[in-house]
Amino acid sequence: MDTKLKGDEQGLVGYWPFDEEEGVEVAHDLSPYGNDGTLYGDASFVESDLQLGWWPTILSIVPNHGPVCGGTQVVLKGDTFQEGATVSIGGSELIDVTVFPEVAASVTSQSIDITDAAPDDVALRITLKEKSNPEVIGVITFPTDIAVVANILVLKAFIEISIANSPEIAGKIIVSVDGVDSAVAVTFTTVDKGTGVQFSIEQISGSDVLFAIVVGDEGRSEIIGTTSLGAVGLHDVVVTNPDGELDTLVHVFAYMPLVGDVSGNCEITAYDAALILQYVIGLIDNFPADSPISQAAQKYISGEITIEELDRILQRLGYPSVFKLLGLENQLLQNYPNPFNPDTWIPFKLAQNAPVTISIYNAKGQIIRAISLGTKQAGIHVTKDRAAYWDGKDSLGEKVASGVYYYTLQAGEFSATRKMVILK
Repeated sequence: MDTKLKGDEQGLVGYWPFDEEEGVEVAHDLSPYGNDGTLYGDASFVESDLQLGWWPTILSIVPNHGPVCGGTQVVLKGDTFQEGATVSIGGSELIDVTVFPEVAASVTSQSIDITDAAPDDVALRITLKEKSNPEVIGVITFPTDIAVVANILVLKAFIEISIANSPEIAGKIIVSVDGVDSAVAVTFTTVDKGTGVQFSIEQISGSDVLFAIVVGDEGRSEIIGTTSLGAVGLHDVVVTNPDGELDTLVHVFAYMPLVGDVSGNCEITAYDAALILQYVIGLIDNFPADSPISQAAQKYISGEITIEELDRILQRLGYPSVFKLLGLENQLLQNYPNPFNPDTWIPFKLAQNAPVTISIYNAKGQIIRAISLGTKQAGIHVTKDRAAYWDGKDSLGEKVASGVYYYTLQAGEFSATRKMVILK
């Protein structure tokens, strides 16, 4: 039995809500903790109107930081969140809060290419632990070759048939398949939800790794909400259920200054940009007061440092890039068209002159092509006559297969990566 009691009931030895009537020996716990047991001696069931709350447990909050002005959507995961629960961060309550008392456990495969040669059939060992069935283990064959000669719905049907033929897991797992005609991902979701459901998948055969060696998940409770105005610093996160029970994660969420909001009005406007630029060029000398930025600005004005060095100092102190304020920043943009067949253009922006290289990687992280563009001028390179061009071929001149690829821009010290899809 869980030993967390109210502590204010005089003469209380123990209290727990069970679902059996007086006279039966095996007691099934109705709480989320699964404390089933057997009655011995003179023990008996006694009806009571006492309402004992269940203690919420916070496991994580994502993201764990946001601007002091609020507006960051966060997701809390844990156990035993009740409808009507409230969340506060450093004393400031979340707004637009939605509580999901029971969330199913689910596991999703890697992307499966269904356009090339059929991957090996994959055998999966599925382990499902739940209160009503302490350990359910089933092994199914994942018929990936069916996907190559049929459509997505047929692939889903074959997986469902495989599960149906495994009595241990039949009816306990829902299968969904999402994707396009060239690549799909398979998701297995448990029927039972909430605390007490543990679900894992282990791939035990097949040369193509569709799942990690072991992928596990648990049914949980979730809360989604939006941060409100807070105070700069690291704060506690508190979830309070309607019955008054609460849990606290200490010093886990950071409220940070809104970068660029030098006027302090929780908005980034042209006024903020004007203040920063005036300060940089020396038109004003007391903004912000007593800050190292003043010394950096004076060094730039006197010619002791370059604008690139000044820009690095500004960003290290938490202020926007000078180049960004002027409309220029290093940025890798989405290729177009995407998906594409057979070729595509890769646009980018440069804050300053730099040697540029575009590297293409396959889904396994192997480089298949490097495209050197030489030194490019600072500016916007988005049109077809200025963007990087890839003809869909590898370094040997062979056309690559359909699927997901990644491209990386290296411009001086700047590097960024994005995803693209070839669809034939």
